[in-house]
Amino acid sequence: MKKIAYLCLVALCMSCSSGEKGPTVEERRAAQNQKYIDQLAVEENTLHVTDSLIQAIIPRINEVTAGNFDYVKSEYDDLGRFVPKGMGLEDNVQRTYIHCAVDEYGQTQLISTYCGSKLEHTQLRITAGDGTSATTSAIDYNDGSNYRYTIDGTNYESVTYVLGRKTGSDQVNADTDGGVFSFIAMHADDTKLYGILLGGKKEVIVNISAKERAGLVACYELGVLLRDKLRLEQENKTSSGKIQYLQEVIAQKGLNNK
Repeated sequence: MKKIAYLCLVALCMSCSSGEKGPTVEERRAAQNQKYIDQLAVEENTLHVTDSLIQAIIPRINEVTAGNFDYVKSEYDDLGRFVPKGMGLEDNVQRTYIHCAVDEYGQTQLISTYCGSKLEHTQLRITAGDGTSATTSAIDYNDGSNYRYTIDGTNYESVTYVLGRKTGSDQVNADTDGGVFSFIAMHADDTKLYGILLGGKKEVIVNISAKERAGLVACYELGVLLRDKLRLEQENKTSSGKIQYLQEVIAQKGLNNK
């Protein structure tokens, strides 16, 4: 038995000695250093690409906004808003209509404003000439996006549905436009597009003129461009920070990253 055990031990030792050796400390250090160099190249490429895309998107933003929007910013606003010309409240006194605005970060607002006897609507549906439709989320009264007021005895209601503030699964910051903005953009040339105010004492149909339809589409497109620009700027900033860190590490280690 002792002889058998001895032979097994010898065989085991021979097996271990004949196997491939793992990387040395120097080899592991060299591999890690190469990762720093490779990652620096990746981040430098990301910085170059995002720089190029940002420079390409700025003229498109200028093209969409030129002559089509009023820039509005009060002393109470952290960000300015772009409002399609003719869609401001001062141009639509005592009128039920659907309008929009987009802030500098691309958060886009679709707004149903009602004027008349008390309605208490909470929701908006947009219907196309082919019978298809899209409906916003229902917005509870007095949550900051649904409010009512009276001016000189006339009742007004304004409900705001938002696109572009979605962050993960956070329902508090979820979009509430229900895909209506993209639906309107898909039916930009539909002369039979109209809105329906829902959730109130009755349903109210709202006509959408060709000018209003164009304003809604332009607002949607501008929001997409501004959100893309913001995302690229954030990626650019992140890459810049990583590049600075990697350059410092490479310099400290005396590596050649060329």
